[in-house]
Amino acid sequence: MKAQPSTKQYPVAIFKLAAVFFVLLPLLLTSVIFFIGRSNNRTYVEIWTLFIELELTMHLYNLGCIAIAVVLWNLRLIITPQRIYYSVWNIPITFGIQKHEIYDCRINHQFDAPLTWMLRQVKTFDSTSNLDAFDRKMVTIEFVFIHQQPINWLRHKFSLIYLLSFSKQHRHAIVQMLQDHWKLKFHRDP
Repeated sequence: MKAQPSTKQYPVAIFKLAAVFFVLLPLLLTSVIFFIGRSNNRTYVEIWTLFIELELTMHLYNLGCIAIAVVLWNLRLIITPQRIYYSVWNIPITFGIQKHEIYDCRINHQFDAPLTWMLRQVKTFDSTSNLDAFDRKMVTIEFVFIHQQPINWLRHKFSLIYLLSFSKQHRHAIVQMLQDHWKLKFHRDP
């Protein structure tokens, strides 16, 4: 009997950076308030009194930032041989893409991130192998659905995979998994 490949989870690096930002934001706000108080010749007691007055609001703000950071830190792209979706703590949070709903899986430069587009305009490629190497690191992967009715634009947006959002070590694994099980083809635009 042929063994099925296991589920692969890929953390989204850009969301991990956002999570760090959301943890540092309350600390930065507290530092700014403290610095403004000291530059206006306020005593430490007056500054701490202000913090006590803002206590409930600041605690709610801090807890909100930390909650957002925890969710972003645990966001993962899950790729199985039959389904692709984003999840937090193994709870799917986006539309799942089923393999039987897909007509084609390809790169599409129309949906590339602005940074990818700018690098493509500035960088010179000596050969097609250099262009292929660039595409395997930076492009957007699009899934073309079989359905005849107009596709839900939100579902189409969630079905795009921006390779630039993932760490270098995971990009190759994502492309390899999609080539092996989802028939990813690197189509060239005419």
